[in-house]
Amino acid sequence: MKKKLIAASIAGVLTIGLVSNVSAELITFDGLAGSHMLGEDISRHDSFVTVFTNSSVANIDGFKFTSIGTNLNSSISIDNALYMVDMQNWGSNTGLSGSVIDTFLTAWNGTDYAMFSPSLTFSLASNEPFSLNSLDLVMWQAGYGETETTITGNFVGGGSISQSFGLDSTALNSDIQIGNDFTHHDLTGFTNLASVTITKDSTNFLAIDNINVTLPPPVIIPDPDPVSQVPEPETYAMLLAGLGLIGFMARRRRSLTE
Repeated sequence: MKKKLIAASIAGVLTIGLVSNVSAELITFDGLAGSHMLGEDISRHDSFVTVFTNSSVANIDGFKFTSIGTNLNSSISIDNALYMVDMQNWGSNTGLSGSVIDTFLTAWNGTDYAMFSPSLTFSLASNEPFSLNSLDLVMWQAGYGETETTITGNFVGGGSISQSFGLDSTALNSDIQIGNDFTHHDLTGFTNLASVTITKDSTNFLAIDNINVTLPPPVIIPDPDPVSQVPEPETYAMLLAGLGLIGFMARRRRSLTE
């Protein structure tokens, strides 16, 4: 009995330990540029770019991403746009109808990344809470001066937290194949979030990459019978009665044979 109770206690402790575990994930957008994704704008698809327009939802690593709002006179004249771009191969190619992208004037970090305008909202597709730890941001194209960017975390159950900072497009590298144009931003207090929204005050696209999030703990389904069940009192009573009857019959058999 004592061994069983100890085993049950240990099982409970192990279960608690598993439930408290959380996992971090880095969303990089690598390999998405030029891929075919559900909900994309096929008319704008290119081997170097995958485009979502008209507030269409992009499902990436368990998260829903969408760009909403109106951005008049944007750098590529498209509203509600979210791009997965590969600037390593998109440069000097007609990635969009009638538009040639000059990669010497656009953001670079040597990998695929996303860019959006006029805003970006993302949340877990499962609607579970998550935390935002950090991300990399930069204005996508040079020549727009500084823009103020605001990251807003919307808490589960209401309320929000915001952090704002300026992004300077003149800080872009002159050589697209050297260095990293993006600025890394660490965030504090962006926990228990239902969603995150990123906005800006210019018509330039913003580029985003390396979104570090903390996911909710895994759902643990407990073993319905981790240890042998302790018998009910009624079971003990029946067992004792049965043992008593066996003892009585054994004594009577001995008395008859004597």
